Amino acid sequence: KDGHSYSDYRNDIEQYFDLTGGHLEYYPASAFQTPIGTLLQTAPQETVDFILTFTNRSIEYFSKSELGNEAEEIDVIVDDSGATVKQYIGHRIWNTYRGTQVVPPLLESIHMALENWLLRIAKTWDQEIVEKWCLYLINNSRSASTTAVVVSAVLAEPSKLFNIAKILFLNKDFFFFDSARMQLDMTHAKFSYSMVHDPVGIFRDERMQTCEDKHRNHSLENQVLNYQLFATEGEGEDVAKGRQEVIWKILDEYYAKLPDKSKETDSDKTWRLCLARMDRRKMKI
Repeated sequence: KDGHSYSDYRNDIEQYFDLTGGHLEYYPASAFQTPIGTLLQTAPQETVDFILTFTNRSIEYFSKSELGNEAEEIDVIVDDSGATVKQYIGHRIWNTYRGTQVVPPLLESIHMALENWLLRIAKTWDQEIVEKWCLYLINNSRSASTTAVVVSAVLAEPSKLFNIAKILFLNKDFFFFDSARMQLDMTHAKFSYSMVHDPVGIFRDERMQTCEDKHRNHSLENQVLNYQLFATEGEGEDVAKGRQEVIWKILDEYYAKLPDKSKETDSDKTWRLCLARMDRRKMKI
């Protein structure tokens, strides 16, 4: 409703996302909780557009709420030309699809269904089509929560989605938020899901199963290094070398932007360390 007032405080989290309270029918959050999963299979374009519209409005509202100090608006680079779109980012936003932060279960369930679908098509559909979907999600989102889902697909299918990965690598903030996501996945997610009250068990089991996905234990930072060290069977040496050169160019541009060591802040030092961890050239082999 128009004129939603923050003064009418409620204990539910929905109020901060422009949602009415009491969506208990969507608890516990799961990819199976809403019709979104089925709709993505039967009408993907219309459903993705709905997800983006719904999420954009909700996160825009969150950014202006009492919890809005958690959300930072950043310029996200979306192609090699340096074109950008603005997205809101924060740990609560980035982890929406994993359910490891406090977010309305309805919003979590929608993102979980989106990730489930994107992971499946990334594995089975042609590379060009999957790339178009990933770019569409990034370009049309005001929320990094959907971009985080694209990162998940890249980690799951790195060989197929390098063209998307190299665009994500241009955005410094993504490395920090996805590393934090990985830590939560490794230390919190499985325990959190196991404690969920779900008499039927179908929703809890679906979430527990996602914890077994191998790519949960990797992050965007890990993937930069993996591209430099490993090549998928069947990929030629030229492909691996080409990826290395792309990544080294990106890293060198980051190095060039660092201030002189005498003027570095703690944040600069952390970023320099992060760059060194990602750079094969800095390793003693």
